[in-house]
Amino acid sequence: MRCSAFVQLRPEGAPSFAPSISHHGGQATRARRNFDNPNCRGYTASPTDWSPIAHPRPRLTSSVSEVPPDQQGSLLKPRVLYVLGYGRSGSTMLGMALGQHSHIVNLGEISALRRFVPGPTYRAPRACGCLLQLDQCPYWTGVARRLGSLEKLARTGIAISPTMGWRRYAPWLPEPSDELPQWAEATAALYRATLDEANAALAVDTSKGAARGWWLWKSGAIDLHFIWLTRRLEDVLRSQIRHGQSAIKTALSWRLAQRQAAQITRQVENAGVRVPRISYERLTEDPRAVLSRILEHVELPWQEDVLTPRPDHVIGGDHAVKHGGRHVIEPSSGPRSPLPLRARLTLKLLDDSGPGEPISRSSIRDAGPGTPPPTL
Repeated sequence: MRCSAFVQLRPEGAPSFAPSISHHGGQATRARRNFDNPNCRGYTASPTDWSPIAHPRPRLTSSVSEVPPDQQGSLLKPRVLYVLGYGRSGSTMLGMALGQHSHIVNLGEISALRRFVPGPTYRAPRACGCLLQLDQCPYWTGVARRLGSLEKLARTGIAISPTMGWRRYAPWLPEPSDELPQWAEATAALYRATLDEANAALAVDTSKGAARGWWLWKSGAIDLHFIWLTRRLEDVLRSQIRHGQSAIKTALSWRLAQRQAAQITRQVENAGVRVPRISYERLTEDPRAVLSRILEHVELPWQEDVLTPRPDHVIGGDHAVKHGGRHVIEPSSGPRSPLPLRARLTLKLLDDSGPGEPISRSSIRDAGPGTPPPTL
């Protein structure tokens, strides 16, 4: 995702406006991506033979042989930070911020990848965060090259099948013994290709779905870390209504998503793995503190670049957040429009959070006794 990681060929007709990072003397500095710049990120000269060249960013570990044998299994697993929660909760901005860290690649809502790859599964006008279609984007064509082809990129099986989806809610049924290993293998291969292409140590997946997070966890194929992102229902409703969504459907979906996130959080933490709670409100009020705690959670050092979110090559997310011209994390300064009467009634009926709390109290109860509200 960084210009200095590659030498880039400009695709025919490609624009030159996607922001990125360049490195000079080991210090990351902001730069605008110029596809004509031979020192900018990309590939060797032939558009049919992309092959990455040396990366300036130091690898955290240069070879598996340097790691003790009892730790090599986890090293070979792709390392992923998975964001639990519900849409319109700030995951696009959070992923864009974390993606500016030199050891992190922000994938966005990778579960929707098939709808972004030109072909039978493509849904127009979806494009990469750099505003190029994926078959023109230097990053995603590089990921496809590592997997074998663009067709294989679209057939990675990254989306959960209906069978695996509903089994998440029927824990008394046996696990899909045939399907889960195949899905996990394809998913791990995609994560690994994205990490290798970006020369990163950690991928951020903002898909948010609890079912996907659950099967990633159960598969054991991913070195998985979780965070639980929440936002006040009132602000989620306001955002969804602005996008033409039903207030009652949004509120019910929000409650269900929080309940599911609480359940998986309880199970993961019972296994001894911490799941930090993050509120959107706290993130926008004190981004340095929240992002610092997240980086501590994934054992990465602080870098100032994370305070300047940029879309890079993210999949999905709010277009206005990605390309609205804001490159700073801060509370919204615009006037808050009043909710329609139906939305206010819905909020009164379905929002059981306390004053200033971004999560329902019932969801906190679902997460188990002694579970704290969002702490970051």
